[in-house]
Amino acid sequence: MKRIIMKSVAVMLALACFVSAAYTVTSSIPTSISASAAQSVTLKKIDGKWIAYSNGKVDKAYTGLAKNEYGWFYVKNGKLDTSYTGLAKNEYGWFYVKNGKLDKTYTGLAKNQYGWFYVKNGKLDKTYTGLAKNQYGWFYVKNGKLDKTYTGLAKNQYGWFYVKNGKLDTSYNGTAKNQYGTWNVKNGKVVSKVESTTKPTTTKPATTKPATTKPSTTKPATTKPSTTKPTTVDPANWSTEQIVDYYKKAAAATKGKSAQTMSIQELPAILSPLKGVIGNALAKSSTPFDGITGGYQNLTASDLTSASAKASGNYIIINMNAKEQIDGAYGKAKEGTTGHLVTVLDGVASVVDALGVSAEYPEGSVKLDYKNGYAKNVKINTKTGQIESGEWGYDLYANVNGAKLSFLTLRNVNAVIIYRVKYPA
Repeated sequence: MKRIIMKSVAVMLALACFVSAAYTVTSSIPTSISASAAQSVTLKKIDGKWIAYSNGKVDKAYTGLAKNEYGWFYVKNGKLDTSYTGLAKNEYGWFYVKNGKLDKTYTGLAKNQYGWFYVKNGKLDKTYTGLAKNQYGWFYVKNGKLDKTYTGLAKNQYGWFYVKNGKLDTSYNGTAKNQYGTWNVKNGKVVSKVESTTKPTTTKPATTKPATTKPSTTKPATTKPSTTKPTTVDPANWSTEQIVDYYKKAAAATKGKSAQTMSIQELPAILSPLKGVIGNALAKSSTPFDGITGGYQNLTASDLTSASAKASGNYIIINMNAKEQIDGAYGKAKEGTTGHLVTVLDGVASVVDALGVSAEYPEGSVKLDYKNGYAKNVKINTKTGQIESGEWGYDLYANVNGAKLSFLTLRNVNAVIIYRVKYPA
């Protein structure tokens, strides 16, 4: 499902970004440039020196990766620079360079002008969260970037470790928590789980001797047992926690297919002529998927603004509304207040990466605002414990302002996408 959403929104955002970019770049850049039109800068040897060529001409201003018959190399101000080690960029993304040459064997932290990032097999990996290493030690990485604000437990291939302000702290001794519980930490490494100290009750059985009174000869009463059924709490009186718990169990038990649809409510004026084309592309990508939408396993009462349940024969009908969720360039499809109820995007970064386009996202340059998230008329069979029907959705307000796509800077690109899910498909 996640890939389908990414593909669908990629169609819309790609058109929005590239068409809008034609109106925001400087006059020295042709307005007809697109991702597929971007060309590699090549290296050519002249008088014993490797020089950068762009569009058939010497490019003395170019700094980044350039290609020759031997591979990709780092170029600074138009010339091969074998002294450079770090991250460098071409039209395919950011890559690790060692002594001037792209190194596909490297996995770890590497640096560019924007900070330290996680690299896997030579390429920047924005999906990674965990511990990673450079020459200064082990550091905490979130969505591919070193995060100096984090304090807590984090994992690498050697186990779980205690991190303070983004760096592994081998001086720490004590306890720390993660999603799996509370752990004892020694010299910065998790060594064991903290066990409950509550002891079982040791009260001895009573030693009172049995009474010696002779049994009564009175016959037992012949009153029949009551046939009154035990009382149950009306679902209308359930707490939000009870509603969420019942919904989660039903969602997990449901195995059919759901249908999804996407449509455009609002586009920049310059894209109005393309609305039909983009809408058709989104419609074609709206294919069925397995199971129930969202990261419902992690849904909690705190994710919701309201929830209600009511009994209807052999069914319980549930309605829920999610709190607004705002993501940046990076996100997780089934995380967040809306994502726990209805699957959201992995983030614009994933969308653009899926297109094979190089991009940078300064802080605040991308805003994905998920509003009006809901699950409506979710009908759960009380006998099978499965969802028989229901509707889910949200409205996505996307804004890109200041993100750099290849060599284009996007300014105030807006769009509104309506996402809907129906079960069964």
